[in-house]
Amino acid sequence: MMESDPNRQAAVIALFQEALDQPEDARANWLEQHCSDDTLRADINRLLRRYSEEGGILDEPLLQRQASGEALTPEVRGTRVGAWKIEDRIGEGGMGVVYRASRADGLYDRTVALKLIAPNATLTSGERLARRLSAERQILARLEHEGIARLYDGGVTESGLPYLALELVDGEPVTDYCERKKLDFARRVSLFARACDAVAYAHRNLVIHRDLKPAHMLVVDDGSSLEPGVKLLDFGVSAILNEGDEGGVPDLTVIRALTPSYAAPEQVLGDPVTTASDVYALGMVLYELLAGRRAYELSGKTAAEIERIVTEEKPLPPSVVAPEERKRALRGDLDTIVLKALDKEPELRYATADALAADLRRYLSDQPIEARPPTAYYRLRKFIERHRVGVGATIGLIVLVALLTTVYAVRLNAALNDAQAEATKAEEVNDFLLAMLSSVDPFSDEATVDPESLTVAFILRQASATVDEELATQPDILASIHRTIGKTFHNLGLFSEGEPHLREALRLRRELYTLDVHSELLQSVEDLAALAYDVDDITLFD
Repeated sequence: MMESDPNRQAAVIALFQEALDQPEDARANWLEQHCSDDTLRADINRLLRRYSEEGGILDEPLLQRQASGEALTPEVRGTRVGAWKIEDRIGEGGMGVVYRASRADGLYDRTVALKLIAPNATLTSGERLARRLSAERQILARLEHEGIARLYDGGVTESGLPYLALELVDGEPVTDYCERKKLDFARRVSLFARACDAVAYAHRNLVIHRDLKPAHMLVVDDGSSLEPGVKLLDFGVSAILNEGDEGGVPDLTVIRALTPSYAAPEQVLGDPVTTASDVYALGMVLYELLAGRRAYELSGKTAAEIERIVTEEKPLPPSVVAPEERKRALRGDLDTIVLKALDKEPELRYATADALAADLRRYLSDQPIEARPPTAYYRLRKFIERHRVGVGATIGLIVLVALLTTVYAVRLNAALNDAQAEATKAEEVNDFLLAMLSSVDPFSDEATVDPESLTVAFILRQASATVDEELATQPDILASIHRTIGKTFHNLGLFSEGEPHLREALRLRRELYTLDVHSELLQSVEDLAALAYDVDDITLFD
């Protein structure tokens, strides 16, 4: 690994970046030609290997470590740190090595995650890691929330190394958990909204995280409750907001720590970071949680390419890149929520993590979200989604009255001897029926029906069974009735049942009207196009 000589570190970084600009299969030869120092070349090759690893260097905070080829700390199993006895090594975090430890003084039983650091380790800024870990202790002491891993104890070892005894969280990253459990969008969004609550709590206590990602958002599911818990980890790279600064901008002189795959544009550029940067990171995690992949693919990219992608390229809507079975559910509100959180301009994102969580919960309850313009059509659609039974029953009553009126009119016309009188009467009945359907208010307090005894689907299926026989001699009226039934099925979301009626209406009108410009024929074409759009199947026109 890199030694402490600043000139040597600069040489390693410069050659590493130049090597990245070479084709991957030519990097080794290029490095042989441009670096004669075997030790230096070994350091650069090690960085290149880590860079190419799946989930490698791009998923870790930018941390430099000293000591040639050794871990952050030596093996310390069984040793005592303060009141804690180290049992097993859990892993390496951005701010040190984490161990499983238990209480050793006998006062009470507790198992914790004990975080230690390496002697002489430094951050990319050159600041001593020990100093930052001490700051982490002060930060975590301010946070007491069910969604944030708690700080139980802290101190300094006999050799002068700070340590923290943290809540041991037995969980898995939120993205892995949701994929393993194959959770639907409602449960994924509900879990994520609770993570947003924890972030919002930290923000209200003047703390930002600055490195939110799935590995720091664990789901704890012990099977004892219907709702698993979500815990946020590792506030070690966070910064306390400057309480004396009226603008609320944090003092970030200590470190430029980030995970590029989830970092906001202002973090990548080294600009001031605010709570909006955490909102952006939340948007990135939400994107991955819903679409099943990250918004940007940064593997194998140079530092310059990463900066350009993160700061300039707009991510595609999640519904565009998601698997086919997810696309339809993502279109609309979820796409809009995610893209607002990921706006390049901090002031155009959700103002707070609370605001993001609130819009997610509006989505779950079929309320209009704040991220979309409040058009009359949008609000009406959300109202219908929230009151499907009542609206459906009311529309069913209207359809029932319309169908009974139509059948009565057809039978009356059949009894007339004058063909012209029959045609005129049928046209009058048809006009009356269509006018009634377009003018009835489905939300009227007077239009009530017991949804347990009458459903729209039942009424439509009953009508479908006899309408062709009843109206066999009146193709124009039959076409209108098929359209009415098909459109109602469509509006109820029963697409497969609505399709044959819309097709039959189109077939009848093609036989009745030879000119393609006829309004009723074009109307049927438009109906089928709307259905094709909603089911995302253009083959309906075949």
